[in-house]
Amino acid sequence: MVTSIGEEYNSLMKILIPLFILLISVSSFADCSQALSGGYAHDSKAYQLYEDEVNLELSRNTTEFATEAVLVLQQKLGCMNEKSATTFSNVSCNQVVPGVRLSSVCYLEGQTGYFLVSVDMLENINIVYNRFD
Repeated sequence: MVTSIGEEYNSLMKILIPLFILLISVSSFADCSQALSGGYAHDSKAYQLYEDEVNLELSRNTTEFATEAVLVLQQKLGCMNEKSATTFSNVSCNQVVPGVRLSSVCYLEGQTGYFLVSVDMLENINIVYNRFD
């Protein structure tokens, strides 16, 4: 009888632990979406960072730089830590006006919305978050 209770307990734990981990990860995405959208008050919200808040060794107007900038923003908002790495898809940087480097804008698609990242001439990083419906 003791073995069957132990076996049932182990089976139950094998189901509950992955379910708990899944719920925590979904909750962290929702928390980040809430923080980025101003408590769901806005579908789009603009943010600004200083260039020195991002790794200075990364080249500006690159996907690596844009990804790092968004991760820094999420950390500043308290919705991401080192353990919950955010992944992005469809990451690209393009010049709005071909041949004009200052017109570069990067696009990053995340779990809850997408980001547009650009750098201005005053050493600011401009990030616009657009929440998915």
